[in-house]
Parts: sequence; structure tokens; C-alpha cells
Amino acid sequence: MDDKRVVAPILSSWEAASQRVATLTLQCLSKDKDMEMSYVSILSAMTVLQSKEDQSHGPDDPLQHVNRELSDPRRETAKMYSRILKIMCRSSVADELGKETLRQGIMSPEGLYTQFYGSIQQAAYDLEDGAHLAMAQYWAEHRKIDEAQDCLARIDQAAWTGPIY
Repeated sequence: MDDKRVVAPILSSWEAASQRVATLTLQCLSKDKDMEMSYVSILSAMTVLQSKEDQSHGPDDPLQHVNRELSDPRRETAKMYSRILKIMCRSSVADELGKETLRQGIMSPEGLYTQFYGSIQQAAYDLEDGAHLAMAQYWAEHRKIDEAQDCLARIDQAAWTGPIY
């Protein structure tokens, strides 16, 4: 009798922190709908995401792409970040989050969205096409066409023919 155990991948401390902060941010945005806590959790997520460079093995790590493909928890975390972006880009949430961002006085609402989206990209999470589309729509609504086009360029071109878009 073969012992076929499925062993969950061991998360690095950075991956565990990223997963945890994504979970908390998603909860603040979707369940609690507390914009002050949502703002703080987004800043916390950005801090964790930006710390990825400190934890990396360097750009020439030959196992980087293999590990990313095999890591189910990492894929789940990427899905959470995709959901966060989709929620953040809803007009009602974007308006309220924008007001909270201005109230805090640290950065502009556009700066918050730019830094958060960029932090996710730098941490090499593969966002869903819908997240890129939501960001493109956010930028289009704020008359930032170049930024919208950059987001649209991240969508797999083969997907453009599908019924989703």
C-alpha cells in the first residue's frame, strides 16, 4: 500500500505575511466596509509587498518560475489581490477610499492606487485579467488614459476575443 500524502507547500515568512495581509484587506473592504481600516490595511499590504525585494533570491533564480507555477497558496493570494483591486475600483468604494486617503493626507487617491497596483506587480503576483480591467476602468474614469492603456496591455491578448470583454 502506497502512502500518497499531499504535502502543502511551506510558505516563506514573506508569503505568509502577504497572504495574511491580503486576507485582512479583503475583509476590511468587503465585510467591514470600514474605509479607515481599509486604507490602513492597504498601506500594510503595500509595505509587505514592497518588502519582497528584501526576501528575494535575486533576478537569476532558476527556480523562480517553477516555484511560482507549483505554489497553490501563492495563486490563491494572487486571486485575493485581484479581488481586492476589483472591489477598490468600484465607483462607490473608490469614492469613499479616495475621501479617506485625502483625509489621511499622506498621498493622493491616485497615488494609493498606483502604488498598490505597482507593489502587486513588483511582488510578481499574476493578477486575473478582471483586476487589470478594473484598474483600467478606474484610470479611464479619472481621465488617465495612458495608465488605463498600461493596465489593458497586461491582459492576455487572446482573452480579448472572449465573451467577458
